[in-house]
Parts: sequence; C-alpha cells; structure tokens
Amino acid sequence: MTYVKVKEHEGIVRDTRSNAILSIDDAGLAAYKARKKQFQKVDNMEDKIKHLDERLINIENLLASLAEKLN
Repeated sequence: MTYVKVKEHEGIVRDTRSNAILSIDDAGLAAYKARKKQFQKVDNMEDKIKHLDERLINIENLLASLAEKLN
C-alpha cells in the first residue's frame, strides 16, 4: 500500500489505492485506548454498584418480612 501525507494535517495520510484517509498518530490511538479502558472500568463499577444495590434491597425486604413474622 502506498500512502501520501495530507497537507496541513500531521498524523493523517491518504491510501492511494482506496483513497481512504487514515490516522497514523500512535500517541492519539494510545490515548483513545486508555480513555476507552477507563470508561469501561467506570461502566463496570456502575454495574457492580447497581447489583449490590439490588442485593441490599432484597436483604432489607427479607429482614422486614422476618420482623413482621416475629411480631
């Protein structure tokens, strides 16, 4: 494949065969992957918190039911 630099845009080239614009900015790609990984961690933590909240509500309901049966 042959690439031609795009004028006035560092880190971007054009593929002469397909005419596609491609980024060759490795630092930008690494930063994107780091941000994506961080967002995935946050999403995972949110899911875990939601699950723990549901379990806590279930425990509260069980305790309320037990207290009602004891009275």
